[in-house]
Amino acid sequence: RGRLGRSLALVSALALTAVACGDGGAGGGGDGDGDGPIKIGYVADFSEVYSYYDVPLRDGAEYAIEEINADGGVLGRELQLIARDNKNDVATGTRATQEVLDEGVVYMIGTTSDAFLAQSQLVCDAGVPTSTGDSTAPTLTQDIPCAYQLVMSDNVQGAVAAEYALEQGHGTAYLLGSEEIPYTANLPR
Repeated sequence: RGRLGRSLALVSALALTAVACGDGGAGGGGDGDGDGPIKIGYVADFSEVYSYYDVPLRDGAEYAIEEINADGGVLGRELQLIARDNKNDVATGTRATQEVLDEGVVYMIGTTSDAFLAQSQLVCDAGVPTSTGDSTAPTLTQDIPCAYQLVMSDNVQGAVAAEYALEQGHGTAYLLGSEEIPYTANLPR
C-alpha cells in the first residue's frame, strides 16, 4: 500500500500542477474552461528496448488515474491519460508528442527512451511541464527549463558511486559501455 500511496500522491500532485499550469489553450496545454478531463500525456517506449521501464510506468499511471477518478478526480475533474508508443525512435516520438500536445495535455510524463530530450524540448516549447522518474540524462534540467527529474542524473549517480567505492578501498574501476546505446555514450574513455 505504501508504493500505491506514493504513486497516487505523485499523480495527484502532477495533476494539480497541470491544472495550475493550464494556459487557456494558448500553448497546447489545457482547455482553460475547467470542463472535461485533465489530460496527461505519456509518449514512451512501449515496444522496444526501454519498454521494461515505460510499460510498468504507463500501467501504474493508468491504475492511479482509475483510483483518483473513482475518488472524485482532481478539483472535481477526471484525469485522462493519453499514451502513445514512440518505439524508442526520436522521429516517431516527436510526431507522437506533437499529436498528444494537439489533444490538449497540460502535463507530460517523461519517458526513459532515447527520444526524451527531443520530446521534452517540444513539450516545453508548448508551455507544458514534464517530469521523469527514470530518465537520468544530465542535460535534461540544464537545457530544458520546464523539465524536472525525480531521480539523480547519471553524472551525480556516478560521482556518488565512485566516492563510495573509494571509501571502501577500491581505487581502480572498469567501465563497460556500448556505442549503440546513447545511455552509455557519455562515459569517459
